[in-house]
Amino acid sequence: MKKALSICLLLGLLAACTSYRQEASVPKTIGFTDLPKIQLAVSDIEVANEYKPTMADPNVDHLANPTPTAVLQSWVKDRLQAKGSNQFKARVIIRDASITDNKLPVAEGWRGWFVNEEANRYTGKMAISVEIVRPDGYVEAYVSAKAEESRTTKENARLTDKENAWFDLTQAMAQSVNAELEKQIKVNFGPILTPQS
Repeated sequence: MKKALSICLLLGLLAACTSYRQEASVPKTIGFTDLPKIQLAVSDIEVANEYKPTMADPNVDHLANPTPTAVLQSWVKDRLQAKGSNQFKARVIIRDASITDNKLPVAEGWRGWFVNEEANRYTGKMAISVEIVRPDGYVEAYVSAKAEESRTTKENARLTDKENAWFDLTQAMAQSVNAELEKQIKVNFGPILTPQS
């Protein structure tokens, strides 16, 4: 009887683990291909990534799918277009693309058995700038944008719950950065912008 009960418990645990794995990592994308190109009168667009993931706690941005860095790189590809014959170039600098996991205090002891509290706060940050650089290296004009978002998950959060939180805050930051950069480019770049074809 004890042996049968042990086998049942073991099978139950294995089924739970299998179910947990199957719920993880449903691919999602964040892109801007549905928006018109921002045309710049430059001969080239380069991306410099100054943000270096720590790949260690409390950072979890390297676990997100897509990562904030990848989303910002997609923004450059989807939104910016070099359309000029001069020697000016556009330089996009990714300064921050992080998500950190901040542990929240939860009830302990017998009270903790009866409540399911918010246990993790994930905070994402994005910072990016776009510079127009002359052949001599002088920065003719620049714009920048920052965004910060937070999401929380509960004590019993599954991996998919965490992934959804990372995705949601990354998407919200990307939308904010996109709107701010588009506005600033139109205001500050002036003749560096070329007419939409």
